[in-house]
Amino acid sequence: MELLEWAEERGLPSPQLGYELADADTGALLAVIDVAWSDGLQEGLSQPVAVLLEEPDFVQSTVNQAGYLYFTSVEAFKEYATSEVLAAGAPAA
Repeated sequence: MELLEWAEERGLPSPQLGYELADADTGALLAVIDVAWSDGLQEGLSQPVAVLLEEPDFVQSTVNQAGYLYFTSVEAFKEYATSEVLAAGAPAA
């Protein structure tokens, strides 16, 4: 997947593919996230990030309510990562 290679080349942490977002209290499955950084792009320092490709509105809403910053296109994610994370001094390849 091109996104994974792009992230790795820039020293970003490896994402989780097909990440199962579960309710913290019940363990019930809330959504499956295409590509997720559940600990953030700056692990432990930034909010969780998700890339949702062709997901319905309810998945976007659920992921947002769980505290994730989400993107519905790879290009939008790349712009965010480049301007907000990489430019701020995160490790880069």
